[in-house]
Amino acid sequence: SRADKGLKTNPSSPLSFSIVESAFLYWDIGLWPRTSPVTINSAPKTGIKSLALKIQEKNIRIKSPRIIFTTAEVLSQMDRNIISSIFKAEVIDYYCCNEFGIIAYECRQHNGYHINDDNVIIEFIRKDGTPCESGEEGDIIITSLSIYTMPFIRYRIGDKGIYTNTQCKWN
Repeated sequence: SRADKGLKTNPSSPLSFSIVESAFLYWDIGLWPRTSPVTINSAPKTGIKSLALKIQEKNIRIKSPRIIFTTAEVLSQMDRNIISSIFKAEVIDYYCCNEFGIIAYECRQHNGYHINDDNVIIEFIRKDGTPCESGEEGDIIITSLSIYTMPFIRYRIGDKGIYTNTQCKWN
């Protein structure tokens, strides 16, 4: 069915799902009351925001998930507000890629990202190859701490970021 193409069930938790192709969910939006996921994992613009706007447009009553995780695209404050207000759920963003998995993630303070330092070392490098200072934008360079057969060492991922040495209240 189209719902099978639009929902990717997490086998470890039947109460969560990933939105793979939100266009399929437009046709099967009636599935939502039967699924009532506790968590959702999705790209913000092409996934969960599209679904949220469709729910709002159709005035569908849903049971809110406890938390929504976004990844794969930059999460703007405007998109966060739309998603959070329609679903009435907290939105947590994380930064990941196929090569490294989860690289960094937000905490509930929503004031930057915590580096997954059990898994990676991240460097922020200027164009001249020198390390960035706190608050300065630079190229993101990643070294994997968990891939042993063919490790990525100082891999230039192609993204830019701003390093900060500010301590989070949560941590």
